[in-house]
Amino acid sequence: MSDCGCVYVEDDGDPAVILGEKIRRAHKAHKCDECRGVIEIGETYEDVKGLSDGSWFRNKTCSDCLSIRRVMFCGSWNYGSIKDDLWEHVSDFDGQIDEDCLLRLTPRARSMVADMIDQVWEMRGE
Repeated sequence: MSDCGCVYVEDDGDPAVILGEKIRRAHKAHKCDECRGVIEIGETYEDVKGLSDGSWFRNKTCSDCLSIRRVMFCGSWNYGSIKDDLWEHVSDFDGQIDEDCLLRLTPRARSMVADMIDQVWEMRGE
């Protein structure tokens, strides 16, 4: 469990049944199912296969989104909505994210969260 802001996601039903979970190194380019960015050849990513609500799924998460999930989320999350759920959290807390938590993120993930904080502060006129 994270001590860095604890993004909580409301449970929306039965949890997914994870049938396979591996950290892989990309041998070809993939798309991250969280940020929609490209997972370049040679980069690591999480590859998860499972069953949710009677449907099979496969989710690929880049190391940066995985960093955000591991550092910022407590308990459950929904595949494909980590960025949206994090935005809601950052907005709800007026962009106040502990600096030690930001330092635990990968550099690209830190930049993504810092951009969200900047957007919140701009919206609030700071």
